[in-house]
Amino acid sequence: MESFKIETPYNKDDFIRLSMVRFKIHRIKSNKQLRGFAIATIIIFGSGLLVRTDNEPYNPFMFIGFMLMLWTVCLLVFMNFSKRQFSVRINQIAEEYDKVKWIAPMNLLMIPLNIGIKKSILILNGECLRHIRFTRTF
Repeated sequence: MESFKIETPYNKDDFIRLSMVRFKIHRIKSNKQLRGFAIATIIIFGSGLLVRTDNEPYNPFMFIGFMLMLWTVCLLVFMNFSKRQFSVRINQIAEEYDKVKWIAPMNLLMIPLNIGIKKSILILNGECLRHIRFTRTF
């Protein structure tokens, strides 16, 4: 059973960049949710302004719209603080790895890898891995 070893030296800039890419991917759902809250706020608050009369002391649409507006602003502030906190933590981890001169070893065995999923079988061996290239575009 042959094996070969790939050692990739630690690169601080790549580590930070890849971590921020993962954070941006994770944040896509939050951005959609924030957009939805903003649109709902505008619709409800606008309908409250349209149905408002002078002899009504209380308009529930404007109250709900105002509360949704506060909730949207709180979400926006929370998202900005979480991004800032995440980037500070990633920079701390990157500094710790930089002090240790961390190397990421990867041992690959030259035995076939059989993956069976229902009616299809995928067989990978070490020959497949010789043509893999790593790129930096994200």
